[in-house]
Parts: sequence; structure tokens; C-alpha cells
Amino acid sequence: EVGRRGYCQRNYLDLDGCVKRLYLRAKLQGHEGCVNTVEYNQEGTLIISGSDDTSLKIWCANTLKMLAHVDTGHSRNIFCAKFVPHTNNSLAVSCGADGEIRLSYVDLPRRESVVVASASEGEGRLIDPAFVQEKGPLLLHRCGRLALKLCFLPAHPHAFFGTSQDGFVRIYDLRQKEVASASDTALTLGAASAPTDLCFDPVNSNVYALAAEDPIVRVYDLRMPPPPSASLLALKSRLVQSWAPPRIVTGFAAGRSYDGVSGIDFSRQGEIVATYRNEEAFLFNTRSYSPSTHAHLSVDTTVTQQYSGHRNVDTFLKEAKFLGQGSFVATGSDCGNLHVWRKTSGELAHVIRADAHVVNGLAPHPFLPFVATCGIDNDVKVLDLGDFAVPSGRRSIPEGRRGLGAAMRAEKERVVTIEEGETVLQQAAAMRVRGNAMFNRKEFAEAAAIYKECCGLLNFHPPTQEVGDKAAAMKLPCLLNLAACRIHQQDWQEAHRLCSQVLGTQATNLKALYRRAQAAVEMQDFKGAKADVDAALAVEPQNGDFRRLAADVQKRKEAHRIKESKIFSKLFK
Repeated sequence: EVGRRGYCQRNYLDLDGCVKRLYLRAKLQGHEGCVNTVEYNQEGTLIISGSDDTSLKIWCANTLKMLAHVDTGHSRNIFCAKFVPHTNNSLAVSCGADGEIRLSYVDLPRRESVVVASASEGEGRLIDPAFVQEKGPLLLHRCGRLALKLCFLPAHPHAFFGTSQDGFVRIYDLRQKEVASASDTALTLGAASAPTDLCFDPVNSNVYALAAEDPIVRVYDLRMPPPPSASLLALKSRLVQSWAPPRIVTGFAAGRSYDGVSGIDFSRQGEIVATYRNEEAFLFNTRSYSPSTHAHLSVDTTVTQQYSGHRNVDTFLKEAKFLGQGSFVATGSDCGNLHVWRKTSGELAHVIRADAHVVNGLAPHPFLPFVATCGIDNDVKVLDLGDFAVPSGRRSIPEGRRGLGAAMRAEKERVVTIEEGETVLQQAAAMRVRGNAMFNRKEFAEAAAIYKECCGLLNFHPPTQEVGDKAAAMKLPCLLNLAACRIHQQDWQEAHRLCSQVLGTQATNLKALYRRAQAAVEMQDFKGAKADVDAALAVEPQNGDFRRLAADVQKRKEAHRIKESKIFSKLFK
């Protein structure tokens, strides 16, 4: 059962063979906009997601069914959401594009009695679920600009940090009785270096790393003594380390502009992985710190490893995470894939299609080999280990930097589960039968519409190699039949394009060669027609159809030459 730690003593995502078996198990559907954040609770029994639709959804990590819908009161996109620890998953905090930090009650079915750290301490305070349920979603703070990320303090589970584009890291204490006294400024970086993401060292709860909209990854220590009799809100940090790749910090020191770091994560070995916008992802080792001065910056430029192959350009929410106990590094990409690298070697271990457009967020299960992802699609994807071949994600946008709008307008392969893929195959088979019947009745326009719809239906990224092979085998005759319809409709260019699409997969497909040669002749491309006929005769030298077509190509070519000669002779009389 998901959530019982005795079920699995190690996370199998540490094993190379297991990472390669990650596949799309399910899609959690219910949001009505892009899903920007996904997270497991501490026990690994629940998943929380937040979306552009300003709502939170709670899902069972075992059955993957939706358990609760939460109206947060946000007026714009939610960027981050987390369960409040030690509240029996009855409270959640969220932040978003409206700059607001909000606290919401989560009404889960069949809830056990809610337990807070101390009944007397929780009563009437923000951390009291009954109080939040009565008051409704509470606005804890409104930042000057976008509020990006939230992170609870491991040693103080009733308190959390929040980053925002106004340049501040704020601390929020849910033990307070009044919203007005629940927050204070913890750090100020300034709007030019606005903090973006924050995470704690899993083996040292006093140390945390901070990413920002500049190239510097900062490491802070909470062990700066607060003023006498001060509350937790007076908790201050001291900067102990600064990290950046050498070529990036050199350019930054020289005045070059950088978009900074969108996501970071801390490993149990003291390493930090950071995914840079418009750049690669890099690994830094905080256990070995040796800074040097670059202009006015004191920073360690030692890069333990770097990870390439993904694109972090079109969005600013891409996260980076360690998988398992830290043997692998993963991050999303503008191409709709989740990229997984071997941490030590930097080699790409697996590429998994996880969104039709862009993968932004990812959440490894606390101890089981599951990974939840989210992005531009209106759903959460859950990846699991399969016992079958999993096709690698394919890059679906060309190299070069394009805007998100252009990427979304481009034709994309849908992302489907195994069950959805099998359903699509059944639907496509039925459509093809209807199309064939119309073709036999010489209803070419109607048949073409059916074949075209069938090809569109089969345009998905296969969840398994078997489903992919079935889809390819079904799509090929649909393309050929559509090309035949276009020939009957005398749409030579479209027929030529469709046959070329088939030949891009099967270079010696005789039907595609024959129909493309037919179209080429009508387009007066006699050289191309002859090349296709010769290619077919190289496979089947005695094929009578191609021998007759070869003679027809030569005859039509000669007739065209004579016609052109007569025309030119009249021009020069």
C-alpha cells in the first residue's frame, strides 16, 4: 500500500535499469488550465496540484482518484502549493501570479481526527484547521510581484519561506493568531536578483539553497542568533556559500544579462543541482567550497557536473530534482520531455514524453519509484515502472529559441496512457473500415476526410513500444489510402507529400513509390518520377506495374519535350 515505508526499503529509482523503465501510468484530469505545481505529501499517500484555474486538487497516490477540490481565493495562476505538515493534510498553502500567499482548508473524505502539534497551541491560530475552515481561505500576504515558491522549514514545520519577484524571501509562521502578524522579511536580494526557488539540505535542517534571477546559487545558514526574546519571524540567515558556472559568472561580472536559475534541489550528499534558464543544468558540491573573486563577486565556480540536452527557455517554472537517493538528476524541457541524467557521469539515462508542450514541475515520490509531472497540459502525469520497452521521448520542436506561443501552436503529439492508446487504436481501426467502404464506392472526398481524421487520431506519443508499433502499422495504410484519394481528386501536390511521409519511414514501400511517381508525372517532375520507378524496380525488377509506369513516364516526358519545343519555336519565328 502506498504510504507504508516498510513496503520498500530503498527507492528503486537509484537503479539504472529501473529509470529506463519509467512510463506514463496515468493522467490525473480535473484542472481547467495549465498545471504549474505538483507535490506528494510527506507520507506519500496524497498528491496536491495547483493550476491556472486558481484551484487545488487533491489526489489519492494509490488509486489516483481525485479526493478533493479546493477553492483558494487566488485571482490568477497558482505557481506552488504544499500541504502544511502535522495537520493530517487538512491545510495547504499556495502562492501565485497574483502575488498572494494563501492558506486553505482541505476537506478530505473519511478524515481521521485532526491532530496539531498541541491542541492548546493550535486552537484559534492559523495552524488550527477548524479556524481556517470557519474563516475560509486566508490571505496571509500580498507580494509586490509574482509569488513563486514556498518551502517549509524542516526544524519548524509550522513555518515556511516564500520567494517572490519583488526581491524578498519572506517567512510565515502559522502559529500566529492574526494574519497581520504572520509574516516578516527573511532576506532581501532586490528585484534585479529576485529569488525564485528554495530548498533545504536534507541532512542539515539549518542550511538551505536559494536560486534567483541572476546566475548565483546562494547557500544560507539559519544559525544566526536572533535578537533576545524575538519570535521565529525574526529568524535571520547568514550567507555561507555562493556558486555559479565559470563562463556564466564571468559574463555576469562583465555586465551581461542572465535570466537566472528556475529550479534547484539539495541531495543527501550535499550537492545542489540547478537548472539555468537559457542554459544547461549544473551540479555543485557544497561539501567542498573554495571561492574566488570575480570582479566584486566572491563565488565558487567549481562545477561537479553539467547536464545538457533539454531546453529551459519558454517558461520560468522548470524544476530540477534528484531521483531516488540522489543517483539521478531530472528536469523538464520545452520539448515536452522529462530528461533524466546519471548524476556522476552526466550521461542522459532516459527521456520520457510527459507533456504535449512543456514539462515544468516534477515531484518524485518520497520513497517509491513514482514521479509526478506537470506542465502546459491541463493534467498531472504519473510515471511508474513498467516491465516492457518504453520508447524514448522525441524532440518535437526544432532547435533554436522560439516563444511559448509558437511552440504551442506547432503540431504536437498527444501524450496518452497505455489504456488510452489501446482505445485510440480501436477507434482508428473502425474509422479505417468506414473509409475503405467509402473509397470502394468511389466517394473519394468523404473517404479522404475519414482517413485524414484517422491519421490525426493516431498522432500521439506511444506509452510503450508495442502500442507505438501498432499505431505506426495502422497509420501507414491510412496515409497511402489518403494519397490515393488525393490522386483521384487530382490534388497532386498533397498526394506527393503524403507518399513522401510514408517513404520517410519505409524507403522502399512500393505503393508509396508508385503513387508518388504518378503524382510527380502530373506535376511534370519526370526526373523525380523516374527516380521512384527505378527505386521500385531495384526491389522488384519484374514488377509489371512499374515497368508499364516506367514506359508511361518516358512517353509523357517525350511528349512534354515536343510540346515545349513547338512553343519555343513559335516564340522565335
